[in-house]
Amino acid sequence: MASAEIDFEGAEGWRVGDFRRTVEIVLNTSRLYNAVVACAMLQRAWREAEGYARHRGAFGRPIKDFAVIRIILARLWTEACAARASTFWLADMADRVATRRAGAEEPAALRMLVNLNKIWTALACPAGVRDAIEVLGGNGAIEDFSALPRLLRDSIVIEAWEGGHGVLCAQLLRDSQRLRLHEPMFAVLEARLGELADIRARWAAVVARPESEASWYFRQVVEDLRVVVQSRLLSLEADPRVVAAGAHLGRYGARGYDPLADEGLAARVNVLLS
Repeated sequence: MASAEIDFEGAEGWRVGDFRRTVEIVLNTSRLYNAVVACAMLQRAWREAEGYARHRGAFGRPIKDFAVIRIILARLWTEACAARASTFWLADMADRVATRRAGAEEPAALRMLVNLNKIWTALACPAGVRDAIEVLGGNGAIEDFSALPRLLRDSIVIEAWEGGHGVLCAQLLRDSQRLRLHEPMFAVLEARLGELADIRARWAAVVARPESEASWYFRQVVEDLRVVVQSRLLSLEADPRVVAAGAHLGRYGARGYDPLADEGLAARVNVLLS
């Protein structure tokens, strides 16, 4: 948190390099770092909640054995894995772009995906911390019992800093409509994740509208793309539990998901918490 502001009165300065390019570099870097912090908060929230649920007893057994707690823990584990998967993939891409080892379409794709990932991880972070607090019950709100109250406050900063969701959606929409940057973005995504015809067609249909109309619908395709990208990235991991997290996210995160029709829910959750 900023604790002071300094005014340099009468100071002289010189512009170094292209200001617009410098701002783009700084924003890309800071938004990626913001996502890394969100990943760390989600992992800490998972550790606090899982450890507590393993040791806290009720009705003669650990609360981790109860289905309602297991569903929350499985979601928290899944979201922590998902945030890490997309963030570290983009960190690798950013490194290739910075060292000029990237493919021709990756710099444009990175500009889009860094902003998308910032939205995705910043939305998941406070939701995950609230899940962890729910597992701890009343203890979750006590400042000296766990780190969760502090993480909840900080997670709101993660959402607000480095571009709020509305600001980033507006930038993504402009970059799609004016620069057609969604085209190299989907090319890079499909090279890594396979065919994405449905969500690519939905994105194109929204950005084809006038900006005043598209802005009403754009955030929805942004959030739908999150489930597709992160679940498929998780499916490429070597750890079977992480692969199972991808299957879990792809199921419960899909539009129109009906848990009453999800016969495999208990089995997936048991794999995730094994």
